[in-house]
Formats: sequence, C-alpha cells, structure tokens
Amino acid sequence: MLEENIVVGVSICVSGLAIISCLFVIPCQYNMIQTVRSEVTTEVSAFREETDLAWIELMDVQISVMPLSLPRPDASYCPCPRRSSRFISK
Repeated sequence: MLEENIVVGVSICVSGLAIISCLFVIPCQYNMIQTVRSEVTTEVSAFREETDLAWIELMDVQISVMPLSLPRPDASYCPCPRRSSRFISK
C-alpha cells in the first residue's frame, strides 16, 4: 500500500511539473513563431519591391532595344478561308 502511494505521489508531481512547464514553454514558442513570421513577412516584402523594380528596369530596357512593331490587326480579322455553306451547322 505504501509503494502504491509513493508511485501515485511521484506520478502526480511529474504530471504537475509537465503541466507547469507547458504553461511556460508554449507561450515562448508562440512568441518565437510570431517573431520569425514577422521577419519572413518583412523580407518577402523587401524582396517583392526589389523584384518589381528589377522587372520595371527590364521592361524599360526591352522597350528601348526592341524596334517599333506594327499595330496589331483587328481582333475580328481572320485569315482563314471562308467556310462553305454546306459545312455550317444550323
């Protein structure tokens, strides 16, 4: 009977310590995750700005290097031959 009481007491103490440690560790982990998330968001925003500026510069270079193109034909224009009336479904 004494051995069971000792085992129960030790298990209660260990469980209590585990719960108390979880109460301290979980908020610390949450804060660390939020800090990393904030840093990643900041870095992604900076990278996006840099790539947008690089893209604009590339488009400026492309426009300055490429010759002027002819205007595009009308969208309704089709160079295909006319269909025969017997192939048109009604």
